Amino acid sequence: QGITGGPPRTTGRLRVFDYSEPIYEERLLLYVRRDQAFDFRGIEDLHGRRIGVIRGWSYTDDFDRAVREGRIDAQPGSSDEANLRKLASGRLDAVVVIEMAARQLLEQDGLDELQPLPRPLSINPTYLVFAKQARRQDLLLRFDQALREMREDGSLQRLINEATAIP
Repeated sequence: QGITGGPPRTTGRLRVFDYSEPIYEERLLLYVRRDQAFDFRGIEDLHGRRIGVIRGWSYTDDFDRAVREGRIDAQPGSSDEANLRKLASGRLDAVVVIEMAARQLLEQDGLDELQPLPRPLSINPTYLVFAKQARRQDLLLRFDQALREMREDGSLQRLINEATAIP
């Protein structure tokens, strides 16, 4: 009870939740057509571009602000696959996708001309999180210790590799 996984750490959430050490870093990348790659160094490089996003998702504060202010033309879609297909057909300039999800999708027919830009839009650590009222600090301390040991012996990376392998 009171357990959840992955909500980003914010000052407000730290008042309500206890967080483990970061388990994994999720990379949010911009995917483009190979023949239309561009230099991405910051949000301003996305100004005036049609960017595929998932309807209802928030990406970064800077990205979301640029969308609200009309500097980025965010095109909401129902799924990463739908957005990547729009990109492949030339209807978008880029698509924001979690790297792990995109790896599997890019194996599909018609998406092989897409590639990620080298610089991530963001890197988001994921955590094991408990509501403070659950009083599970002792469990989090044991979890953090096991996580450190798994990092040291390589077993955490092996699990990540297995989980992110393309079938």
